[in-house]
Amino acid sequence: VDSADGFSEDWRNEERTRSRETRVRNYLDENPEVGRRTVVNPTAVEHQAQMIEEDDEDNGVKLGLGDFIFYSILVGKASSNGDWNTTLACFMAILIGLCLTLVFLALFRRALPALPISIFFGLIFFFLTSEVVSPFCNELSRRQIYI
Repeated sequence: VDSADGFSEDWRNEERTRSRETRVRNYLDENPEVGRRTVVNPTAVEHQAQMIEEDDEDNGVKLGLGDFIFYSILVGKASSNGDWNTTLACFMAILIGLCLTLVFLALFRRALPALPISIFFGLIFFFLTSEVVSPFCNELSRRQIYI
């Protein structure tokens, strides 16, 4: 019997654990006076440790799908202008806003909405780039002035 047949070392260990649990259960059924003692089930302890680990993972930072939808709408609107400067500015502004949100999460240690800071920066950069920076760059290019 080898692992190529599907019987790996893990399978053998699980089979040994199951057979031992069955023998212990049968022994406790036959000897009820022993059953009054506390018997620690190793699989229950492992299960409890796994649940604690999952609870620790649940305490992390999470962003909902709606946040990413709004971010992508803003970047999509910026890219519809056909100007790479505006698109990249909005993209960078959203990333800066997300970083600031994470900093505020670390400082305040409570739940904060992920959208307002990023969308605020994204809109500011969108309008500044599309109304000020792009026309300025186009005028420089028209006059053949290179910085």
